[in-house]
Amino acid sequence: MITCSPQRKSNFDTLPPEAWHTLREACRAQGRSLRQVGIERTQPSQSVPRALAREVASRLGDEALGGIADSDLLWDAVVESASLEWSQSTT
Repeated sequence: MITCSPQRKSNFDTLPPEAWHTLREACRAQGRSLRQVGIERTQPSQSVPRALAREVASRLGDEALGGIADSDLLWDAVVESASLEWSQSTT
């Protein structure tokens, strides 16, 4: 898709919007809030910048969260799902 439409913004440097919940839970586990670790505003409908997740992980000393922020997984929304028929050739 990037090759076909290079003007479109890629989200290689973000985590999916569901990661906001993960950040909140990591804070709560240490008795803190996102605001207490320096996150003034959240945008739950938007992706989480990896740099922001990395910063929260650093401030919390949370290696698991840091691993998520630094992972090489790329996230993308599923727009359509279709079943394909497959048959095994016996030749």
